[in-house]
Amino acid sequence: MIDRVEKRTLSVLQGYRVRFEGFETQHLRKAKSALHRLGGTASDSEVNEDTTCLVISRVGLKEFQKAYNKLKIPCITNQWLEDCYSRQKALPFENYCVAPFYGLEIACTQLLLEERLYIKALVEGNGGTFNTDLVKDTCTHLVAKTAEGDKYLYARAWRTAIVNKKWIEDCDHHKRKLCSITEFHS
Repeated sequence: MIDRVEKRTLSVLQGYRVRFEGFETQHLRKAKSALHRLGGTASDSEVNEDTTCLVISRVGLKEFQKAYNKLKIPCITNQWLEDCYSRQKALPFENYCVAPFYGLEIACTQLLLEERLYIKALVEGNGGTFNTDLVKDTCTHLVAKTAEGDKYLYARAWRTAIVNKKWIEDCDHHKRKLCSITEFHS
């Protein structure tokens, strides 16, 4: 994280219009300050054709869906800005594109050990966190085989997205988080 922002302004990101999404206020303030010091502009408006890139805390946010699926704007991690700042130069987006499960925490239920290990590998290999427990306000998705059981019922009550193994596999195969969860719902 960019903890200290120096006073001088550079022009290495001049012409860059960057939108930040999903960050806490303190982190957002530091990131915008660093972007400004590099000559870039932070956009507070919705993502549009003038947006250079979208820096996100996790996939699945409203602006991510619009930028990625409709406008084809690069969706990248905050590491890009941190590296641009530390190297004092504009870096290409390619190495900073978000993985399909970036920032997501995924739990599972009703799966055999071998299946759980497989799902864990796919989730972690694609930027997500795998959790053996379903935790309220932390887990973003629950992988379930059937529409039953305690975890399933809690996930529904907590409005946690419920998906099946095929959805995880399809996201991995396409190397992006698929928008339509309901078509993969158990």
